[in-house]
Amino acid sequence: MDVERYARVRALFEQVCDLPAPQRQARLAASGADEATLASVQALLEREQATTRHMDRPILGLLGAMAADECEPGDVLGAWTLLRRIGHGGMGSVYLAQRSDGHFEQTAAIKVLRGVPSPAALAYLARERQILARLAHPNIARLLDGGATPQGQPYLVMEYLDGMPIDAYCREVAPSVTAILRLLCTVCDAVGFAHQRLIVHCDLKPTNILVDASGRPMLLDFGIARLLGHEDGADTQTTKAFTPGYASPEQRDGGSVSTATDIYSLGRMLVELLNTPAAPAAGDAAIEPASLADQELRAIAVKATAADPARRYASADALAQDIGRYLQRQPVQAMAATGLYRARKFLRRRWPWVATFAVFAATIAAFTVRVVADRDRAEAAEQQALRERDRALQAQASSRQISEFLVSVFDGSHPDAGSGEIPTSKLVEQSLQRIDSELKGQPATQAELYATLAGVQRVLGNAEQSRAHFDKAIALQRTLDDPLVLAGMLSKRAMLSRASFGRDGAVADAREALALTERHAAPGSAAVAAAVGLLGRTLSDDHQHALAQPLLLRALALHEALDPSGAGSIDLLEALGLHFQSKGEYPQAAVYFQRIADIDLKLKGPNSREYYADLESLGTVYGLMRRFDDAEATLRRAMDGFRQLDGEDSAEMAWHLSQLGRVIDNSGRARDAIPVYRQALEIGARKMGVDSVSYAVLLNNLAVAQRRSGDFAAAERSYAQALPIMEKNWPASDATLNRVGTDFGNLLLAAGKLDAAHQRLSTALRNKLAASDEHAAPVLLSHIAMAEWESRSGQPGRALARLQKIAVQAELLDTLDRAAYARQLGLAQAGQGQAELALQALQKAEQLTRQLLGEHDPRSWLVMLDRAEVLAAQATTASRAAAAQLAAQILHEVDAALVADSPLRAQLARLAAADKR
Repeated sequence: MDVERYARVRALFEQVCDLPAPQRQARLAASGADEATLASVQALLEREQATTRHMDRPILGLLGAMAADECEPGDVLGAWTLLRRIGHGGMGSVYLAQRSDGHFEQTAAIKVLRGVPSPAALAYLARERQILARLAHPNIARLLDGGATPQGQPYLVMEYLDGMPIDAYCREVAPSVTAILRLLCTVCDAVGFAHQRLIVHCDLKPTNILVDASGRPMLLDFGIARLLGHEDGADTQTTKAFTPGYASPEQRDGGSVSTATDIYSLGRMLVELLNTPAAPAAGDAAIEPASLADQELRAIAVKATAADPARRYASADALAQDIGRYLQRQPVQAMAATGLYRARKFLRRRWPWVATFAVFAATIAAFTVRVVADRDRAEAAEQQALRERDRALQAQASSRQISEFLVSVFDGSHPDAGSGEIPTSKLVEQSLQRIDSELKGQPATQAELYATLAGVQRVLGNAEQSRAHFDKAIALQRTLDDPLVLAGMLSKRAMLSRASFGRDGAVADAREALALTERHAAPGSAAVAAAVGLLGRTLSDDHQHALAQPLLLRALALHEALDPSGAGSIDLLEALGLHFQSKGEYPQAAVYFQRIADIDLKLKGPNSREYYADLESLGTVYGLMRRFDDAEATLRRAMDGFRQLDGEDSAEMAWHLSQLGRVIDNSGRARDAIPVYRQALEIGARKMGVDSVSYAVLLNNLAVAQRRSGDFAAAERSYAQALPIMEKNWPASDATLNRVGTDFGNLLLAAGKLDAAHQRLSTALRNKLAASDEHAAPVLLSHIAMAEWESRSGQPGRALARLQKIAVQAELLDTLDRAAYARQLGLAQAGQGQAELALQALQKAEQLTRQLLGEHDPRSWLVMLDRAEVLAAQATTASRAAAAQLAAQILHEVDAALVADSPLRAQLARLAAADKR
């Protein structure tokens, strides 16, 4: 059957196939078709009614099969003989072919496209072939020829390339980040070349970019997606082809494509290739290894993959230029052009010149200083002696005044004075009111008293008033010529900011305190060591790890020089342990906590409180390293020691038990953790009170274990008791409060309580957005939870749109959070009827979960439950059998981990029996 006749038969068949028999015959008679066409349509209609080996496939599927790839090795297409099939995909099959017309020898790759387009589409295809054949670029595989098979399928003859896909190349060769970025710049150049000739690729992805043995990237399939489009009268039955993981939002929504479509795909590949494990190659020392944790590369990726095409790079060349700026250490266009950012880039780019100039300037300055130093030394020494004398006298007078003032405060509150017992908060308030009036004109004394009483206010829980009076103390101290006292006050305010005021201003205070101390205290002194350590701790708290780490190491070296026994270094060792712990570098953190334990064991013995605390810190890190046996043994050893010191019924014992329970729970033994948590709660109820925040935190830990054991009803009761206490005591912006709220909402979703879940999840999302950036990890986790609610509420389209909006940012989440994203993506796709895509996403979630937790953790098996549900929903004999087999396997693996009446157990049992119905 020739192409035109096939098109006529198919069009007429589609018009009449769904009509009742009488109307069908009338429509055929009125169609005006020739007898041969009518006979072919009638044969298809009769075949539709017959029982054949394709009885489970609709007749249109048979038409598609008739038009599918029918080429075999040995077939001749034009001047080419097919040798073997080398690839197969949604758009068709690719064959290795040899030129066989006798003119010259040549090897090529022939892509036979799916479907039989209309004559108009074939004419359009021919015109586009002429355009693409002129697309001569060293990094674009040339289009050599084209035509149609005897069955009417279009085919394209392309230059054959021997290479591997760019993502496979990056995994196998492991090039440096610099080499990967240069590869992408070459790809951008080729894409930009095509864009200048008004050709859009529309299906850029790693498998369409091959890298040969010399490391040269080559683009394939340029323009094929556009050739199958609807423009210029192309066959409207032909569907546009694209790969969902790399397709832009406008492609997925069926909108018009443009050069911005390819920019989006390039940005997605930037994310994927830089997340491929790689090591710096030789000769790349000038460029630091980076990944998308790098702020500049992340900004480039976000700009390239913006949902709004207008916010992406204007061209592929612009994207390549920004990557080039990054490689050359120049400011990138995707970053905000602040003065500090541009200055930092300049210094990194020109550091040898800056260093040379600095050395020259320092030499001149040193010469000048030396000339005048001898003249000024005697005078300066005399003036310094006078200042020190004045300061000593002033400090003595201030100390006496402070002592007399505080004595008068407590004298006035003595019951014998007739005033009765006065609360401490009232005493502090009265004292603050007297400072300005009674000590007017004595700023040193006023500053010291304000700072002292501000510290008392913080202990009393009046953080806002404490901060205000600390500010007043420092403002007074700035009027005095005593920089080390000012540095001490700034250090104290920085420490209080870290503990009670929120972190705003803590870094600035610690930085100024260090500058003053280094300028006025002796080098290598304890004051300098303390100031360096404080700034390092504060930067680490603020997650500025790259700046914090050298300061913490410098402070440790200073302390070790001052106290070789190690006793003075313990605080810095702990700070370094917590620093590496917050970075997720747990083995390094364990090294520092072990050093602390060794020092305390040597100095204070094996039965000291300090040594037991060291063991608890070490056990906690072992848990984070997933060395659960070591973690549990170490924590039990520490708890036995604390029990000997404090007894069985202390508030501290509740926390020790809770820490042990968390390690047991995280090891995959939630049911074993529950009794430990309950023991902690019993102590907490007696020692802390059932309305305390501490008791609520212990309840939350129990709720997590109850949920993991499948006891949803018990977990709901625990969350419902804990959360109101937290809401009463913490602000709505508190991160822990909103994390617990999201966890509670997720539990309610699992229990099928959609209305209650929506209230919890939407409140948590709203609070997180008010407190942090829209791309922050807690906000992304709330969006993932909201997507699950939408899917379960019958709105999978909304869930899919929400997940696609955060796709780029989600790839930067931790492993389990990325697994949660993949899981919700699969559930939304399943709700949209995209079963194959759904199964792929769910298997990715399973892979990520197992990668982190291992195959023995029940969560690594329970995550497969979603895939079993999707398979069961396909309602074919094979899929139901696969679902039943998978559910039975999951149930076997998690049976001991679930409580007897768990809804999860019932769900698995139902699925396991599905193929028996």
